[in-house]
Amino acid sequence: MKPTDRNKQLYRDMTEEPDMMDEIDQMPDVEEAWHLLSEKLRVKNQRSLALYTLHSSFKKVAAIFISIITISGLAFAAIHFVRNHEGKPAETEQQSATVEARTADAARQPAETTVSLQPVVFDNVTLDSILPQIARHYGYTVDFRNEQPKSLRLYFTWNPQDSIQKVTEKMNLFEQFRIVLEEQTIIIE
Repeated sequence: MKPTDRNKQLYRDMTEEPDMMDEIDQMPDVEEAWHLLSEKLRVKNQRSLALYTLHSSFKKVAAIFISIITISGLAFAAIHFVRNHEGKPAETEQQSATVEARTADAARQPAETTVSLQPVVFDNVTLDSILPQIARHYGYTVDFRNEQPKSLRLYFTWNPQDSIQKVTEKMNLFEQFRIVLEEQTIIIE
């Protein structure tokens, strides 16, 4: 519409409805407008508060869930740790029995076939089981002058390729006994 057309339309409306101008000229009620606006904002704030409360409730539930998962994981790890460490002594005893059985079998075999050139691990084996096997390999005999070291259980790795002197030096690192070589005899003091 052109500006002149608008003016004409306004003139027609004014002539047909003389009360229309009274509505236009009236001052708006500020109090009522403020009350309507505050009512709209209050409803909107209540919705926001409800959403915030719901959101914070979800956060609390998530925090509780994560705490339960964490505690369960720690409990599982502790149980797993305890079970693994409870089984170790039994495994050590089995390994010890196996090594002792091998040692006993080796004692019955001839000296040439008793030991390969691979290192031998004695795990929780008594000294009176270890030394006869080592002595037999080198062609020595064993003489315990002190009976206490016989029952000592040791963890010892023996390399049959080492000399008897080197093996003796390694064994003398144990403080509970002393080994001396005299002629073809290993003497434990």
